[in-house]
Amino acid sequence: MRVDGVSAAENYRAQFERIMATGSYPALVDRMNAKTAAAGASP
Repeated sequence: MRVDGVSAAENYRAQFERIMATGSYPALVDRMNAKTAAAGASP
């Protein structure tokens, strides 16, 4: 899917690469779990 010429997959891939370049896979999983929990806690 492209919105304003930007692919969502390309955006997610770039974010993943940035996170993996500065951290570890367990840190990525922790970050994803924290965001998921925060999203579930909001109304």
